[in-house]
Amino acid sequence: MKVEYLKYVIEVERQGSISKAARSLFLTQPHLSKTIRELEEELNITIFVRDNNGVQITDQGKEFLEHAKKIIKDLENFIKLYKDTQSKSYNFKLSTIYSSHIVETFFRLNKEYKDETNTQFYIKETDNYTVINDIYSQESNVGVIYVPKSMKNTFINTLKMKNIDYKFICDLGKQVILSKNHPLLKNGHKIQSKDLYKYGMVRYADFMGFGIESVDYLSAYNLKGMDKITKIIYVHNRATLHNVLTQTDYFTIGMIDAINQEEMHNITSATIEDDDEFQSVWGEMWAINLKDKTMDELSKKFIKILKNNYGKMKKQDIP
Repeated sequence: MKVEYLKYVIEVERQGSISKAARSLFLTQPHLSKTIRELEEELNITIFVRDNNGVQITDQGKEFLEHAKKIIKDLENFIKLYKDTQSKSYNFKLSTIYSSHIVETFFRLNKEYKDETNTQFYIKETDNYTVINDIYSQESNVGVIYVPKSMKNTFINTLKMKNIDYKFICDLGKQVILSKNHPLLKNGHKIQSKDLYKYGMVRYADFMGFGIESVDYLSAYNLKGMDKITKIIYVHNRATLHNVLTQTDYFTIGMIDAINQEEMHNITSATIEDDDEFQSVWGEMWAINLKDKTMDELSKKFIKILKNNYGKMKKQDIP
């Protein structure tokens, strides 16, 4: 049993709901439910009773929570006792392609340092080319880029010339992103290419492409019958894109759901059933850093969280 599991149970009891606790902990609800269930099986007790109103704590659960809170408090006091008396400064700078998945990971890293008194966290959402230059100029500690398959060798050569190292995170498969209340999702309807033609599409402006100098970014938007989509809104940031999706019946092209995507943004990801090319892997997500510079604690932790959350998105897992 890990100490963090005690924190999970405490948070579920505080929130009164596994879904709310998962959102607070930046975990998926299935993962949190599975962890609590395994903990109950390991200890042979029932901590929570699930019902339509959330969770209710049992008498065994109340006794467990008393011990858990004491253990956490004692551990915090123990750490505080031996902690350096001088306040430690935490500084983290991230440059990334526009992506909810990366921003959610950034939030989770920041949350882990919420009790520290001296923190400076920076995030810049931009294009691949700028991310690479930010790492090269040491403006950022770590970067995240999306690399189209057709440009993989170009990216590798560019990174080598700039003495930048890269770490594969996951494959990128395309999904339709739309409001969770979109008409196409009613009655469990499976989406086909022709279903999208009458709806508008929202997408990032051309200069924000995924490739070097915006080359070949269209591969990310490839969709059967693309020429039949006559209504397009071009945007310049993620917030505007999300607003368009939630306020209209427009759609966009992206990846599988980010953690808590539906709860936080009211949008969801869906597969196009009849488009084999659309369902294929179009690229890869890489984390990058300057090769000869020792990676700091926060950068290592950020990459670890990113891989834990999305590193299992291999080609065989993409619908």
